[in-house]
Amino acid sequence: VLELLDRVPQPEMVFLLDVSPEVAASRKRAVKPLELGPVGAAKRDFVSYQATVRRLLLEMAGRFGWPVVSTAARTCDDVATEVADSVQARLRSLAVDEREHA
Repeated sequence: VLELLDRVPQPEMVFLLDVSPEVAASRKRAVKPLELGPVGAAKRDFVSYQATVRRLLLEMAGRFGWPVVSTAARTCDDVATEVADSVQARLRSLAVDEREHA
């Protein structure tokens, strides 16, 4: 997947909304089969599979410079405010760059 991402245009911004698998499990009412791991795997468990997915996503965030926003013990409004503030800051930065290069 990482090799494929190296070949396509990158978006202006990506945020990784991060939460531990244990917290995610406590928030879920039902688990979908694909959230348990690949069909046919020796062990299909939400927490262990999501830990693997989380590790890979955190690696991608580091590689591509994505901000990681922790959602644990935070309200949706707090997370949304953090993301919105970051987007606004990026837009201001782009506007300054555009004026400087005009």
